[in-house]
Amino acid sequence: MIDYSRRRLLGYGAMVVTASFGGKLLTGRARAATAMPRSADLAPTPRFLALSRLLTGYAEPDAGLARRLYAALHDDFPLLDTQLDQLAALLARAPSGPFVPTGQPQLATLYQQLLGGWYLGVLGPKSAPRCIAFENTVSYRVVQRTLTPPSYCVGEPTFWAYKPA
Repeated sequence: MIDYSRRRLLGYGAMVVTASFGGKLLTGRARAATAMPRSADLAPTPRFLALSRLLTGYAEPDAGLARRLYAALHDDFPLLDTQLDQLAALLARAPSGPFVPTGQPQLATLYQQLLGGWYLGVLGPKSAPRCIAFENTVSYRVVQRTLTPPSYCVGEPTFWAYKPA
């Protein structure tokens, strides 16, 4: 007589279901992934990098953060490249001091998102923020010689276990 325990029967049942439907689910996802363009594959344009240099004050902003920020903004702003040109033109005409694009809510939102992305690594409204970066944001780069980002330990592993000198 063959001994079939409940555990063994459930295991065989799970294998049969996985073999039957798993392939169909995976091929459907693969087709969906190839059919939709991925904005994450977009490279930042020269105008985006030029505007980023102006806003951050760095000649070479972090390349990885630039790629993620551009892709995320591209999803939120369908006319991103045109709006970047308009924002750059407004910044060029603005007097020195605080800059707030008034009268153009889309450009004001883009400006705030650019600053929030570069300095904080966070995009989107307060009700649904998206984190795109943490340790390579401009706000940490400004203070990197004097402060350690809070995600990093200042000593070697288990340094806290030893009595200080």
